[in-house]
Amino acid sequence: MRIRRVFQMFMVAGFLANAAAAANEAAPFWWQNAVNEARENGYAVLTPDEFKACLTSDRNCLLVDVRPDYEFESGHIPGAVNLMFDPGDRMALSPEKQQQFEALLGPDKNRCMIIHCRDFR
Repeated sequence: MRIRRVFQMFMVAGFLANAAAAANEAAPFWWQNAVNEARENGYAVLTPDEFKACLTSDRNCLLVDVRPDYEFESGHIPGAVNLMFDPGDRMALSPEKQQQFEALLGPDKNRCMIIHCRDFR
């Protein structure tokens, strides 16, 4: 199974850039577009509450932080692993990056995976 297909089968987390949306106020104007685009591509953008529920569930979710290593090192969610994704990785992964990604995922290709990035893309 190609890693891009595996990647699209899992939930992908994006954080709201606006704390007001997390407080049940009006979501940012771009939020619904992000949700729709994610759904069309086979994944989901999670709200902070949904994200927290995934992390605290017994589903053994893998949390992958795809920001650059310097951002990861300056602060990350406890338990996250870092695998930087470049904009070009959106279309296809290099064989090396695909191997790294598969090693993080492990043998269970149906494992819950949450991707944390700066934005939903």
